[in-house]
Amino acid sequence: MIESRDWHTATLLLDGKVLVAGGGGGSGNLAAAELFDPATGVWTPTGPMTEPRAQHVAVRLADGKVLVAGGTGGSDPALFAEAYDPATGVWTATGPMIDWRASPTARGGRCARPEGLADGTCQLGCPTVSTVGTGAARPRRQPAR
Repeated sequence: MIESRDWHTATLLLDGKVLVAGGGGGSGNLAAAELFDPATGVWTPTGPMTEPRAQHVAVRLADGKVLVAGGTGGSDPALFAEAYDPATGVWTATGPMIDWRASPTARGGRCARPEGLADGTCQLGCPTVSTVGTGAARPRRQPAR
């Protein structure tokens, strides 16, 4: 790994590489992202996220892009979701989240564990249309559909 970190995400990309994004470093939360190629054992830097974040969630979408949402930002909550395009190495903000969440989890583009809201709602994101909406929360032990 190029830069030591914790509270980051590691997402398997369609080409077999692993995208490691964000996390906490020695000087605070990171916007840095890197790719690991298990075939060669080599780490390479890729484009930085639009804002530093840790304790976030990352989900690979059907089109191969990676949606990142939630977590803690530089000095404030990370209120914007963003998408990584492996073809270009560029991150794009998808728009503001309705409410902030730390350490959320997601499967198949749906919330599996809502965090941070007393009303139990969660958010679903889609970087292809640059919107974030709400959806019904799932109980913690029930898998998202």
